[in-house]
Amino acid sequence: MKKLSAILLAVALVVMMVPTVWATEHTVGASDLNTTLETAMSGDVITLNETATLTEAIGEGVTLKVTNNATLTVEATTLTSIMGDTKGTIVVEAGSGLDIAGIHMVGDGGNLELADGELTADLSNLAGKEIRITVNGSATVPAGEKWTTTAASLGGAKLNT
Repeated sequence: MKKLSAILLAVALVVMMVPTVWATEHTVGASDLNTTLETAMSGDVITLNETATLTEAIGEGVTLKVTNNATLTVEATTLTSIMGDTKGTIVVEAGSGLDIAGIHMVGDGGNLELADGELTADLSNLAGKEIRITVNGSATVPAGEKWTTTAASLGGAKLNT
């Protein structure tokens, strides 16, 4: 019994000495977004609270939330350069927007307007030219706009949306 207690105590001490990395939440503005993405780790949630342009890849397991009526813009040239390294998720809350390669995809006056809730874009297979979209809330496609589930051309990259 003493031997078992000693082993359990030793294991507990080793576990306590091993550094643990905890997921963190960051709230950032336009000037901090890309720097924060450079150092983000799996499990981190980065909340963008003002309009910004994405220039860095979103790492695996990292979630970028667009809130506070902000718009996240991804230029066509950036989309092409970060495609292989982007494996995270973008969440766009109602009232906020997402512009990809010159197309106002989500937001007021966009191809898809969220009345409430949020849209999640899983980019884990962006290199495979696939984006998985989930809407958790109410959304409409305004008159004169379109939202397709077929391949669309975005800056030369064909993505399934």
